[in-house]
Amino acid sequence: MRAVLVQKLFCGLIKIKDTTSSKEIEDNCSWTEADEVTLSTKRQQLAETDPIEKMKQFRTTAQSIKKLQSILTDIRDFLTDDSCTKIIDAKLDYTIKKKAAEEDAKSVFEGLPLDGVGSDSWKLLWEQARAFSEQLAYPEQSFPYIETDSNCVLCQQPLSPEAQGRLSSFEAFVKDSLNKQAQAAESHYNTLLKAIKEIPSESTLALHFNSIGITSDEEKQAILEYCIILKKRSESLNGATSLDQLAILPQVDLLKSFDEAAAAKEQQAADYEKLAETENRDELKKSVIELEARRWLHQNKSVIVENVEMLGKTKKYKAAITLTSTQSLSTKKSSLSNELITAEYIKRFQKELQGLGGSRVNVELTKTRAERGHIYHQVKLRNCPPHIRTSEVLSEGEFRIVSLAGFLADVEGGSDSSPFIFDDPISSLDQLFEEATVKRIAKLSLSRQVIVFTHRLSFLTLLEDAANEMGIDCGVTWLRAESWGAGEPGATPVFAKKPDKAFRCFLRADASGSIRTPVVQRSRKNDYSTCW
Repeated sequence: MRAVLVQKLFCGLIKIKDTTSSKEIEDNCSWTEADEVTLSTKRQQLAETDPIEKMKQFRTTAQSIKKLQSILTDIRDFLTDDSCTKIIDAKLDYTIKKKAAEEDAKSVFEGLPLDGVGSDSWKLLWEQARAFSEQLAYPEQSFPYIETDSNCVLCQQPLSPEAQGRLSSFEAFVKDSLNKQAQAAESHYNTLLKAIKEIPSESTLALHFNSIGITSDEEKQAILEYCIILKKRSESLNGATSLDQLAILPQVDLLKSFDEAAAAKEQQAADYEKLAETENRDELKKSVIELEARRWLHQNKSVIVENVEMLGKTKKYKAAITLTSTQSLSTKKSSLSNELITAEYIKRFQKELQGLGGSRVNVELTKTRAERGHIYHQVKLRNCPPHIRTSEVLSEGEFRIVSLAGFLADVEGGSDSSPFIFDDPISSLDQLFEEATVKRIAKLSLSRQVIVFTHRLSFLTLLEDAANEMGIDCGVTWLRAESWGAGEPGATPVFAKKPDKAFRCFLRADASGSIRTPVVQRSRKNDYSTCW
């Protein structure tokens, strides 16, 4: 049952077979952490009752992620090597121009009763005095107003000629190009510094974490450390006169992860938007089922491998059973019969039949059917109606001759020279058939060893005569029955010999001085064997 269940589940992805490869199993049984997250997400989507609201939440979260990314990206962009080089250069330019202006002021205001004229605080005081004079004290007069009836806008006392000259020199200094250059350099430097946005504090980042939905301490710590590195970089810029004095700049990997997170939220929002449609909800259910099936397959991968191996063994077992089918055997034997019993064989059969004296037996050999692994052939009479059976026409002797013809035709068609044994092949044959058979057996012994068993002395004599005519050496052995059993080999008895051989046997016995009348025991178990 377990194997069947595996096969049914596997069929949803790819039909499992005995030829299923390891690669197919790996592809369909693979399961990663990303697949697990996808399955969990899809399950949550199916459980959601208000997908439109969920879509809005995910898109809001995506926007919050992009907002925090934009803040951190802007800060980092203003702290790159190029941006910091510009700020350092602006600070150096301001420092040089300020020093030149101060040295110029020192030469202009040297000998004054008070120090600090020309400093930043003094310049601030001077500009405030200018505003008071132009707006309130002498609105229609240019600053400084140093006519005879004028008063100092700071101390409210009448201006002496010496004080009038001093105020004129002060204004000339303020309007001097060196001072203006220093002011412009300072303004440019301050503008660059102000362009660097404030780095979010830990409490500010906590608000972003809530809006984004970050709950992992690891993710929070990564963002906090990123901001700490930015802050160190920004602080080191204040006293730096070269890039090698700056703290390191954080990598952009964290910012790239914001892109991935925002894209994931946008995708989830799109999925929930599609989920609002009934058709997409059905597709989502199907997708969840497939993912669950794949995870189950991953968990039972070893069982699937065993199942494939089992199918392979089953296929081999069925193939072996098929090979033992009688239908296959019958078909094969029938095809072999068509190859072996050819026109050439039929020709040899007719030739052997004539050689055995059966030329008057008007028969032919044909195949009838193949059944249960056996091929059946039939000897049919030529030019006779199909309902007339051969057994109704041929005698027993003619049947024997036809059988011998078929056997000899098969023997002559082979290339080997295996020995052959005949056991009384002339049984039920008439004289003509007997003589023809003897000659054919003798001729057969020219190409192979032939052993003939017979109990007929006449047949033995015919075999010996035929051998002598063809110049063939043959041996004759008598197998007799004894008290202990049958099968004792020996020389043929006197009564079985020809007269000349029997007479010579008596002469040899007389020469030895022991002539005895032979006593011959006739037994139906006696047999003779002639061997070429």
